[in-house]
Amino acid sequence: LRVTLYPIFSRHFTVSSHRHEPQAISGRIADMLAIAEDLEGYTVFYNGPCCGASAPDHMHFQVAQSGAMPREADIADYAVQPLVRMAGAKMSIVGGLPFSAFLIASTDGSVAVQLFDELLAALPTAEDETEPKVNILCWHKALQWQMLVVPRRCHRPSCYYAEVGHRMLISPASLDVAGLMIMPIADDFERITAADIETILGEVCFDESQIDKIVKRISR
Repeated sequence: LRVTLYPIFSRHFTVSSHRHEPQAISGRIADMLAIAEDLEGYTVFYNGPCCGASAPDHMHFQVAQSGAMPREADIADYAVQPLVRMAGAKMSIVGGLPFSAFLIASTDGSVAVQLFDELLAALPTAEDETEPKVNILCWHKALQWQMLVVPRRCHRPSCYYAEVGHRMLISPASLDVAGLMIMPIADDFERITAADIETILGEVCFDESQIDKIVKRISR
């Protein structure tokens, strides 16, 4: 557990691999669950190498105090459609946001890993990438893990590449999809609107039609 060099929260840490290896979630989700359980009261998040990872060449998670991100508190208020049910666990589709996502809730860590692996296998992977684009947030409370999995279709929104005067240097990661938009440029912060944020998240994340394609690939 390391203190983050450029913290966003008052308690913001990094958990990194002892070995120098690429950022990849395959085979690591059990580690994420274990960290969330050991650090109850904190939320663990993972940014894919093309989804906002600060060090895409070195495997790491980040950790922040729970409740700091809006989606943690209000996720149950959004439309949640059950997709898969297993003993003590279920995977649901989350809607009602500018994008669609999946929520895995489980009291059994091994079942949570199984559901996540099925979901990851159903997500598309670009030809030049090693894993599906994804942001993940995970927390443990009242003997249950909750894992918000947000599939991504691209790394950055169109405004990131726009001409000067229209450009906003926003590269969404887990915090942004969790409702806390990070703005590194002060001028961008002053002029961004709610409509801009909705457009940005809609561009980089999956919509309902893309989620439907994923659902059909899940063997249940």
